[in-house]
Order: sequence, then structure tokens, then C-alpha cells
Amino acid sequence: GCHLVSGSRDKTVRVWQVQTGICLMVLAGHDNWIRTVAFQPQGKYVVSVAEDKTIRMWDLSKRRCLRTVSEAHDHFITHLTIHPKLNLIATTGVDMCSKIWVGI
Repeated sequence: GCHLVSGSRDKTVRVWQVQTGICLMVLAGHDNWIRTVAFQPQGKYVVSVAEDKTIRMWDLSKRRCLRTVSEAHDHFITHLTIHPKLNLIATTGVDMCSKIWVGI
């Protein structure tokens, strides 16, 4: 079915079933507000960025954090974009830097 992902001030990532509005899973691990979340193009993973300066990749089948990039920026990370075909993630933050990440 169709799914939606959200991140919030409660420091969790949630995956929702769109048709029913049911929360399918709650993923916890960030230490501060989550600013942006996105599905990886194949839909197997979710990537999140937060005010704890980390990038996290979540494995949806295992319902856990697969990888964390700590201190990815010098200040809060505010946005992320995942390239639809290449293994690239772009992030921006309050530190006024944009970064490209390969192979996260």
C-alpha cells in the first residue's frame, strides 16, 4: 500500500499507512527534533536529519537504525534530499553549509 513518513519534535520517525491513517512503526534514536525525513527511492530505507546534527538511515524491514553519521554539520541539520537514481544525499543546515554524501 501507500505509505507516508513523518518526523517530529518528539524525536521519532513514524511510518503511516495512507489509506487507514494507521501508524505502522515508530523509530526512535535521534536526540533532538527531527527536521526532515525521506524515503530512499527503492522504499527499503528512510533517511532522517535532526537538530542533533546527525543523519540516520533506518531499515524499515528490521525497524531499526542501520547507520548514523554523527556531527554531520556544525549546527542543526534542517533539510535533506535523496537523489532518485544515484547513491547521493544532500543536506543543509543552520551552519549555512550544504553537503553531498555518497554511499550513506
